Amino acid sequence: MVKPALASVIRVYLLEGPAAARNKIASQCEVVFDGRAWIVRCPVYRRHVIILAPGGNGSGRDPDGKVLRAQQVSREDVAIGAGNEVSLRDAAAGYEQAYHALAVARHRPDRFAQFTARSDLAALLGPGAQQWARRALAPLLNFEPPRPQDPCSGELCATLRSWLDFRAGAWKQLKIHRNTLLERIRHIEAILGRDLEKLPVQAELHLALRLLDQARAPDATTAALDLDDLLATPPVEQWAQILLAPLAEEPGQPLLATVRAWLEAGARSDATAAVLGVSARSVHRRLVRAEHCIGRALLGGPSARYDVLLALRIRDMASAR
Repeated sequence: MVKPALASVIRVYLLEGPAAARNKIASQCEVVFDGRAWIVRCPVYRRHVIILAPGGNGSGRDPDGKVLRAQQVSREDVAIGAGNEVSLRDAAAGYEQAYHALAVARHRPDRFAQFTARSDLAALLGPGAQQWARRALAPLLNFEPPRPQDPCSGELCATLRSWLDFRAGAWKQLKIHRNTLLERIRHIEAILGRDLEKLPVQAELHLALRLLDQARAPDATTAALDLDDLLATPPVEQWAQILLAPLAEEPGQPLLATVRAWLEAGARSDATAAVLGVSARSVHRRLVRAEHCIGRALLGGPSARYDVLLALRIRDMASAR
């Protein structure tokens, strides 16, 4: 089937159902949208179907009911995450929105959730942010492969971004072998001189890559700033407060404490359970509840764990002043 031309404004939907029924769900979506949307079987997650639907009407949820109709006709247990309308060039951001909404939809009776917009940290960082991002990634941006057949700087940056989002599943998105992915990550680690297994390092590099994705020129007149300087501004501190607030609402703040311990343990539930003196299953349940509270995915990828980790860093710096 020939895919239609994509509209300049789109909305991304992410449908999750039984892996064995994915082709059936995708076929129903193709029928319902009558060739006016891209229906993609996700290369990373076997239970996911991605829909890139025409936007432009400005309304939320499922404006014309097509996605919900596909959900009903398929007669499968399907959860749906819906992104906001984005420009075609921002389709990747639309996918992340739909992915985060899906984390909420799984636990709603109607199995549907719309992404709730919050300010993007990268957009809130002031002058000097692009300079910091380029400094953080300079060895990778300036890398020249010794042989023509070796991956270039652009390919390595794309590999790093995919790995930060999907970890072990990145090879499927990049359409390379698992071993090739591991070799590239080790290569990137050597080029940057940083331990990519450390979550704080991942969070910084993920933020730097997001900043470089923004269509704004670096301000050459701004003094060089480190990341802590960029994070120590009122708008950024307010962003961190808003993101973390739902986790701090319960008495004793068990969700916030659990998420913090989980991140400090490198996102390992078993190590978190040992620190908190609870079972790994209890940790998992709390993390699922935390996802619902903040409206963001933590356990899968793309994950909000980087933003939450940075928000905790911002909160701790503000408390120390």
